[in-house]
Amino acid sequence: MDAQKRVYEKTVENLDSARKRAAHAERSGKKVPVAVLKQIDKIENNIKTTQLNINKVLEKRKGIETKFDKEIERFLFLTTSNKANAKKVSDKMAELKAADTLGLYHCKDEKDCQLAWEEATQFVILNSTTGINFNTETLVMGNDPIKETGISLSVSRSKRENNKVSIFLDVRCHNSTIGTELCQGQKVDMIRRSFKPYIETALKK
Repeated sequence: MDAQKRVYEKTVENLDSARKRAAHAERSGKKVPVAVLKQIDKIENNIKTTQLNINKVLEKRKGIETKFDKEIERFLFLTTSNKANAKKVSDKMAELKAADTLGLYHCKDEKDCQLAWEEATQFVILNSTTGINFNTETLVMGNDPIKETGISLSVSRSKRENNKVSIFLDVRCHNSTIGTELCQGQKVDMIRRSFKPYIETALKK
């Protein structure tokens, strides 16, 4: 499960080692080998790319949170009534509707969240056409799609303002016209909509 995380940590270790070799050569009055400089440059670029992708996923998550709240407000505006019971029903329906559309799972408690996280990780593996690039206790991120028809999934979990923990699904496509159309199309929409039901079904087994 943590293989990708270990790979990332190993990459950071390799960078530290390469920098130490370069520093040692400089202290010894020797020219730093070109191979070492190229290795440092390559590792730094890989780390920057990974960190950039992580930041993009986290930014998208914030956007999804905002959109989720707006979806609830809109739904309540259309359905709410003056009756307290009807209001409670509307609140729940709004939350379910927004979650289904955006690809969200709201944890019931800590145990439920841990089990749901494991299933969410499996969902990413099953539905991504790319391998996993980053895997921690709060973020699982796929590699960037290489092919125009590629789909990369990521999931992250965070505590919301109401102290409820939610698991967010993010979908990335190839940076091309075909990729953009794919992410805006029915296939990706179905992936988002199947995220929550997939977790719920798995947890019932």
